[in-house]
Amino acid sequence: NDESADCIDCQAGRWANTVANSQVGDCIQCGLGKYSVSLGAEAETACEDCPTGKWVGVRGRFALSDCIDCSMGRYIDVTGSDEASDCRACHAGTWLPTVGSSARTDCIACGAGKYVQTVGNVAEGACTNCPTGTYLVVAGSDHVSDCIACPTGRFATGRGNTLLSDCTLCEAGQYQPFTRQTI
Repeated sequence: NDESADCIDCQAGRWANTVANSQVGDCIQCGLGKYSVSLGAEAETACEDCPTGKWVGVRGRFALSDCIDCSMGRYIDVTGSDEASDCRACHAGTWLPTVGSSARTDCIACGAGKYVQTVGNVAEGACTNCPTGTYLVVAGSDHVSDCIACPTGRFATGRGNTLLSDCTLCEAGQYQPFTRQTI
């Protein structure tokens, strides 16, 4: 006859390290940012941190699926986060189209010839082409002022130019005394 068969395990998401517990309230809930799948846990160590890229703001969670993904355009690079505001916005010059990201390096740089000034962007469409008469060779730019004016003697008609060679040379017998020209 197993006497412990009459005792009820603390449910998942809870633990108790004392004996002679008499009610479900004696089982302590896992803290914010944590969950536990274990029944009858005897120590707080049974409560696991939500992984990077996820958070949970309710005590006593009992499954990894209770941890909530950071939204698109945001990431968490630490474990055990307990609120959505722990999710950091991808910096200006980048975008992120997926949920549950766990590192700043998940944020994708706008391509050369493009920039974006806002943070937390969720689509590549947030990246704006550099204006006509300019070019930009680097990726991840965060301001229109990063776009480089075509030098004197050159012009560019398109937007989003990526190389100095996109600025067309004036032909023999012509000149262009101004920078950032479009025709």
